Amino acid sequence: MKKRKREWPKEFKNEGNILCSYGCGQIAKFQYKNGNVCCSNGSHLCPVIRKKNSESSKGKSSGMLGKHHSNETKQILREKNLGRSAWSKGLTKETDERVKKMSESKKKPDPTKKELEELKRQREQKRLELRQHRSRRMKERWKDPKYREKLTKMQQGSSNGNYKGLDGKWASYTYNVKKLTPIEEVKRDLKNRNILNVRCSYCNKWYRPTSNEVVNRRLGLDSGTCKFYCSEDCKELCSDYGQINYPKGFKTNNRRVEVVSEVRKIVFERDNWECQKCGSDEQLECHHIDPVSQEPFFANDPDSCITLCKKCHIYIHTNIDGCGYNELKRKC
Repeated sequence: MKKRKREWPKEFKNEGNILCSYGCGQIAKFQYKNGNVCCSNGSHLCPVIRKKNSESSKGKSSGMLGKHHSNETKQILREKNLGRSAWSKGLTKETDERVKKMSESKKKPDPTKKELEELKRQREQKRLELRQHRSRRMKERWKDPKYREKLTKMQQGSSNGNYKGLDGKWASYTYNVKKLTPIEEVKRDLKNRNILNVRCSYCNKWYRPTSNEVVNRRLGLDSGTCKFYCSEDCKELCSDYGQINYPKGFKTNNRRVEVVSEVRKIVFERDNWECQKCGSDEQLECHHIDPVSQEPFFANDPDSCITLCKKCHIYIHTNIDGCGYNELKRKC
């Protein structure tokens, strides 16, 4: 903050060599608001004024003029108080009764059982009153239509709602981009740039993950689990899903043998993520051209696999001769 410049006193050009108005005999350099001129930038600094002040302040404390008794009055007060001393002079905490009474009054006795119960009851009563007050306040606010509209927008995750338009369900882009960039491909959502978008581990589509999915993905890095899936269908179709519950080598009733996720992704990218029979891009599966039961050596060979949707895959294994599950089981 700039200091305000004083208007007075003002410097002036003393061309006529005018002397100081206070009688010090020096040439004046400053002019005051009352019209007087002085040799210094303040009347109290003029030699004549300083001499007058020093004579008038004799016998008084410097800096506290008029606020203390004179020396004569102080001498009279000393004579009146002869033989008196402070009440605490020569006394200790053990010998003085007044100190003992003060210390005893400060000590409080230990509360009894009834007093403790009463304190507990009072605290519970205060908490109950506070809850009732909050509920009454919420009811009053709920009557306002603007407040209801604001709550609905927050629940829908609009831009006028919660923090950056997030309703607490979808993961934030700014918070998770640095943590997921080394392991996943991420980008901003098209509708709301504050929401995170990732690719599905099975179908490779962009989708919005929830905050819990992002946390589980980061915690499951060591075990290679908790990948991102856009739907329940992709979870069921992926062979890596549920690997903890069903480790490798565990025999199940499922007759389908899925390829490794890395090989499956190569096959999907080669076929442009489309079914090679009907052109669909939903519920894609990797079909073995050479049956695994007959040619296990080519089970993870990309040239021996083709991309099909779930319906076409089932149609091939049920309607084409030699490709049925029972027929392949008999051959092996």
